[in-house]
Amino acid sequence: MFGYTTYFFQLAGVDDPFLGNIIKQMVLVVGILISFYTVDKVGRRTLVIAGGAAMATICFIVGGLGFMKQTSASGMALVALCSLWAFLYANSLAPIGWISLVEISSPSL
Repeated sequence: MFGYTTYFFQLAGVDDPFLGNIIKQMVLVVGILISFYTVDKVGRRTLVIAGGAAMATICFIVGGLGFMKQTSASGMALVALCSLWAFLYANSLAPIGWISLVEISSPSL
């Protein structure tokens, strides 16, 4: 959902794939800024389980959009779902990976 998003949006029939990518990246930045607070307030385990389940559900829905006729509405839905996925990723799996790396390491290292 990150590296080839513009190309992915282009293949999916989005009217302006570059603008869709910019929107998704801006949502990602907002999600990263919010994640500084949500990780400590909500808890790591809850974020990993709920975020992973929500992200998997969104991936299945995005896959289902591939079987629909390509219209501008399906393109906008794809951009919205990818933006929601990026927001959930920025608030769940992205920060917890870095936090766990620091907290779990052994003192003998």
